[in-house]
Amino acid sequence: MTIAVPDAAYFQRVDRWSSTPAYHREVDTLLAALDVQPGGRVLDVGCGPGAALRELRQRGACPVGVDLYAAWANLCNERPVVRGDAGRLPFADGSMDAALLVHVVAHLGRPAEGLKEIRRVLRPGGRLGLLTPNARFLSALRLRPRRRRDYRPDPTVHHHYKLGELCRQVTAAGFRILQARPWGARALPLPAASLKERLLLVAGAPDTSTGRLR
Repeated sequence: MTIAVPDAAYFQRVDRWSSTPAYHREVDTLLAALDVQPGGRVLDVGCGPGAALRELRQRGACPVGVDLYAAWANLCNERPVVRGDAGRLPFADGSMDAALLVHVVAHLGRPAEGLKEIRRVLRPGGRLGLLTPNARFLSALRLRPRRRRDYRPDPTVHHHYKLGELCRQVTAAGFRILQARPWGARALPLPAASLKERLLLVAGAPDTSTGRLR
């Protein structure tokens, strides 16, 4: 699959979206589930324009952003932000208390490498908070003609996940799932279920010496 190189319009569209109340509600929900503590060092992987970094700082955390694209590394209003690849994070082992992937895992060409790198930089007992579109919701949305105008494919996406496959990716990287569920205000009513728009997942990095979360 060939992934398009983002253009200026793409960055503008993402910047507008990350400034909406809906996006801020998503970030607030994820941070509440992650239980970020004041003073905690939190890595935002794929930080983009910095909306989650701002929310973290308002909660008293010490956030650090990293993004692959120079446009975000240069234009993000929050600091510090480092330009880097999720598959080779420029941080020491065990240097972070928590990490975020807010609408980022679908964009990773090598998600296993990225998740293992996040696991490496987290301290024992550190946590990963992840939010991403629900592939089941998107599939159902495409099948509903009246809703097609609501879906705009992102040219930089490699793969959208169903809940089970997302959990398998995360556990294979050495995490323990603490919670994983479909989430969101938007849902598609079906005869047997209601498909939520997002997947929300929180996982812990066990202590390698005991296998337990601290």
